[in-house]
Amino acid sequence: MSYRRSQDFSISSMIQFNCDGSLSTTKKWTIKNCTSTSCSFEIVLNEKVMTTFSELYIPSRTLAYGVYQLTLTVTMIDSPNLKSSSSAYVRITATGITANLVQLGTSMITRGDQQDLLLDPGTFSVDPDEDTFDATKWKYTYYCRIYDLYNFPNIQGILLSIDDSRIDPYNPSCLSNRSGLIFGNLTLSPNSSLTVLGGSLQLNQMYQFMVYMENRKNSSIQATGYVLVTIEVTHPQLIAVGCVISSMCVPNLEFQLLNPTTQVALFTLCIGTCTNLERIKWHIYQGSDNSTSSNSTQWTLFNQTSSYENIWFFGTNTSNFTATDLLFLNNLQISLWRFEVVYTFQSAISTSALNFIINQPPANGSCSINPLDGTMTTLFNITCPNWYDVDGIQDYSLYAWTTDISQRTIIAFSPEDNFQVRLPVGDNETSLLNLVVYVRDLVGSVTQVNISSVNVIADLAIINDLIDKITNLSSTITNNPIVRLLSSGNQNVVGQMITSLSQEFNQMNSENLDKAISNGIPVATILVSSLGSSSLQQVSIPLNESALINYNTELNSLANVRDYLVTFITQLLITTSNSIILQSSSLVQLTQATNQLTRNTLILVSNRCYELSAALYAIFEKISYEDAQSASNQLFQCASNLLNAVNGPLQGRTEVLDLDYSRANAISTDYDTDLESAWSNLNLFSDGNDFSTETIEKNRNIYYQKQLANQINSQVTKMISLLTSSLNIHLNIGQSSLMNTSQSFVSLETISIASLKDRLVKQVENAQFNIPSDFILNTTSNSSISLRSRVDPLASFGNFQNTNLSRSVSLSIIDQNGNDVSFQAHQNNPIQLIIPRDPNVLIPSMYLQNVTSINSTMNNLLFNYHYINITSSLPISVHFEIHSLNRSLAYLFIYKFDQTPQLNSSINLIDGWTIFCPYNLTNDDIYRYFIDNQQTPGHQSLIFGIRELNSTEMNNYLFLQSQPLPPLLLLPPVPQAAVPLSPPVPQVALLPQVLQQVVAVRPAALLLLLLPPVLQVVVPLAALLLPQAVPLLLLPPPLVLQRVAAALQVVLLRVAAVPQVVLLRVAVVPQAALQPRPPLAVLLLLPLLVLLQAVVVLQVALLLPPAPQVLQQVAAVPQVVLPLLLPVPVLQVAPLAVAAPQAALQRVVAVLQVALLPLPPPPVVLQRAAAVPQVAQLQAAAVSQVVLLLPLLVPVLQVVPLPVSLQVVAAPQVAVPQLVLLLPLAVPQVARLPS
Repeated sequence: MSYRRSQDFSISSMIQFNCDGSLSTTKKWTIKNCTSTSCSFEIVLNEKVMTTFSELYIPSRTLAYGVYQLTLTVTMIDSPNLKSSSSAYVRITATGITANLVQLGTSMITRGDQQDLLLDPGTFSVDPDEDTFDATKWKYTYYCRIYDLYNFPNIQGILLSIDDSRIDPYNPSCLSNRSGLIFGNLTLSPNSSLTVLGGSLQLNQMYQFMVYMENRKNSSIQATGYVLVTIEVTHPQLIAVGCVISSMCVPNLEFQLLNPTTQVALFTLCIGTCTNLERIKWHIYQGSDNSTSSNSTQWTLFNQTSSYENIWFFGTNTSNFTATDLLFLNNLQISLWRFEVVYTFQSAISTSALNFIINQPPANGSCSINPLDGTMTTLFNITCPNWYDVDGIQDYSLYAWTTDISQRTIIAFSPEDNFQVRLPVGDNETSLLNLVVYVRDLVGSVTQVNISSVNVIADLAIINDLIDKITNLSSTITNNPIVRLLSSGNQNVVGQMITSLSQEFNQMNSENLDKAISNGIPVATILVSSLGSSSLQQVSIPLNESALINYNTELNSLANVRDYLVTFITQLLITTSNSIILQSSSLVQLTQATNQLTRNTLILVSNRCYELSAALYAIFEKISYEDAQSASNQLFQCASNLLNAVNGPLQGRTEVLDLDYSRANAISTDYDTDLESAWSNLNLFSDGNDFSTETIEKNRNIYYQKQLANQINSQVTKMISLLTSSLNIHLNIGQSSLMNTSQSFVSLETISIASLKDRLVKQVENAQFNIPSDFILNTTSNSSISLRSRVDPLASFGNFQNTNLSRSVSLSIIDQNGNDVSFQAHQNNPIQLIIPRDPNVLIPSMYLQNVTSINSTMNNLLFNYHYINITSSLPISVHFEIHSLNRSLAYLFIYKFDQTPQLNSSINLIDGWTIFCPYNLTNDDIYRYFIDNQQTPGHQSLIFGIRELNSTEMNNYLFLQSQPLPPLLLLPPVPQAAVPLSPPVPQVALLPQVLQQVVAVRPAALLLLLLPPVLQVVVPLAALLLPQAVPLLLLPPPLVLQRVAAALQVVLLRVAAVPQVVLLRVAVVPQAALQPRPPLAVLLLLPLLVLLQAVVVLQVALLLPPAPQVLQQVAAVPQVVLPLLLPVPVLQVAPLAVAAPQAALQRVVAVLQVALLPLPPPPVVLQRAAAVPQVAQLQAAAVSQVVLLLPLLVPVLQVVPLPVSLQVVAAPQVAVPQLVLLLPLAVPQVARLPS
């Protein structure tokens, strides 16, 4: 095996036992340096290299170049004479240096024509095999050309250096005068830097410089570096561009290698005096090779940058920039990318860029598995032959899932293309297990290979044998095949067995819980519900004592098994990021059943998860964001499981385990020597004067549980901090990382301090934080911050009461140094938060309540009142849940503190109200409302009332949902009144026609409007309430009138249509003034007019007129008079300023919200008025706030247009040629309103 010196690598082993009895062993690795003849010289490694595990992990730069023999010796502890050894040989090779002419290996920079240009590969180059770059070991040769115009100067293909005298001075490819070149460091490292003096380079040209570096001792070791320099007339600063994760940017001649499956995170450094900076802007280019003509790359601006701002691209206006993998995965045809940053100063503009080429993933190979069926102990062979990558293959990783690929779990990883695995059980119904292999090269590019699905079933005989032997403390347990596999010490094997066993035990635990719940055991006493789960169906039967005994027996049996298994996984060596992901994934499976974790299990898992978090933090600058996120997600879940498990017994949510109880009360080993031992201090465990054995033992167990809870809480806090820091380096401003599983919810995002104001932070299960605008943040930094929000299934045990059924929510602000920043809000504008509860909380049963009894008097609508005692030393919130037996009904809810609420047409004595609308019901048909704990302090009681809304109230409210006041002032409906018609006129079905002419409204106030003869209009999509069906056509949405006047209510009364009717004289409304929309209470107090066939009401209040003027001249039919049904009170309405100009409407048919003013004599004559049919619009774009009033039991239209503008014109009217309405129009006289 061969590894580069800059690589971490590990050597794993598989220990197999062929003996009975104890399987305890000692392991020892030795490393010897090999020559051409022998491997005899043993080297001493530093203390960081662990040599006592079955696996050996060698960090980068540990071994010098050469060949080594690595030997593992395993000795049986009970029989030291029994030992075995095995060796492997590895070669350590050179990685190759990175030649950088400028800082960070920037691809393109900008310099002024009078500025000196410093190229310093002796300082800026990187040797990944060493901690620092030794410039004295290399020779340096420089080349130059004008980019895109010339190739590098050469004679018969041999390049001429920048100072070569053979370059033609009259036709130079770069410089015509070599006197402007100064080579530096001539003594220690000759020519390791080059300065090009100002004035040597031509203005407005782009130059390409190249350095060729050759090792002084071995000429076969070489390196080449490039930089492009644009020359401008200004004096720009030098901007260096580099990768946040340097290992993600591997140089490849003029480019950096880019993995399409990972994001690119860049940062910039301004070199020199960088004051007076005005702005920063990033640009993205895609490249095409132009090597056939000038050996250059043509760059084209990527034109979708703004479209994917904060989706694919983050930080486009900051010094850091991130492009996610979605950019590359959605543009696989593009292989060249340039990310350019532009710094704009007051006096100059500096431009720099970093160029990338897509790193092609491994190719030409395949993967297969054999056999295709087996059990969880079957050995499956994974074979992946013929894979090739120019960079070399790093490893193969196997993942498995049953039905949801997002839940895939890592099974194994191996540097070899042929390896063996044991698989977890497949789908519960089909036993099918899906598999995928990720083939990764040494630079990190990945190819995903789906392989055949396999059928895997549980080996119940071996599992039951393991459970029995652990439960009975059998001395022959080491004969169990699973135990022997776990004792191998191979982390792949141990991880596979822990994952498979845990999944089976988790399934058993679920079945045990279901059985207990079905036998009457309350859910909340044995189970903490997972996040996002719904309430379980609980059986209302008496508790079955035998069922509880059976539940506890099964519970403790599986708890003992987990307690035994945990020791195997916590003794594994932590190596690479794959190792962290594998072990943390297994621990999440092991701790998923939080009711089965003993204190011993918890402390071992807590220590291991902390160690894994620390290991991830140690390498977070070397791994990709995707690997860091995968590992962090597992460890966040591990932390949540630990908190859930340790607090479950303390909160009364899970049973106390027998193993914990017995261990707590077993005589301490230091009982005779430690006089200060807490175990023997009975005063710590008594209940007052109760020193009974039962009390002491119970409280002693609680004492140790609390001690462990404090310890785990502290360790988890450190874990969360480490994981946050491991992710933060990968997150740019505006970017977020979300982990949302059934065990834990964690959201981490980087934002500006300014964006924290008035921010609503939403979490799972409707948990949220509402941060006010005037919060106080205790930091002096103006840079970005990180916002971390978490939700865990169970609140931690503490000094507060009534938290055992609550979730745990948290919000943290972290500065750029990884430190928590405290923040607070003012008392009058607090931070608001919602803490969800466990869905299986036991709530008293709902009781039926009749809320339909309503007094029909005008000013008294009765409520059903209820009293709640809210006296408490702590602020409390009050939650209401109401289930309606008829989900089509709506209800009005009101409340007041410390006295009875009252609300009617004359009294408004309430503290709050809401409408329970059936359109807002959730799937469980429950209305929910809560009063937060900022409103309850200082109050002793709460009285609330509820009543059902009648049909009229529902119609008015549900179609007009912008009411500023509760709809208590609605009056009972007025008895229906018929409109007399004399004589009867036959109704005619109207055919849709095309609009020929329309009336234009001038920008000024409405003047006299002259309607043209016989308006013909097209019917928009609407419902006609006529005896005959009317065909409907679609119109494009009408435009908006310029300066439309506001109007109060206009009611369309029943009209009759007859052929060939002409209205000779009709008054139109002049001088319409803009009026405000009347208060809701005014609208609701007006008598309701019952229209026999009127369907559209445009929310206009009818003002009390004098005697109506009736049209007398009607052709072809007798005169018809439609009187007003009821008197209407005079209403004084304050004027409103004229609305802002709007676009002119081309098809105008009606005016909304117009206050009728006195008629000027003489009235304007209407020659041929268009008939207005009885039409109710369903989808008219320009209709705002329409109420449908129907007679008797006519069905209400279900779709009402939403408001588009308060200043609009209603939808087009319908007309038929040679047909008008017999419209008796009454125009009231209204006093002019004050201006």
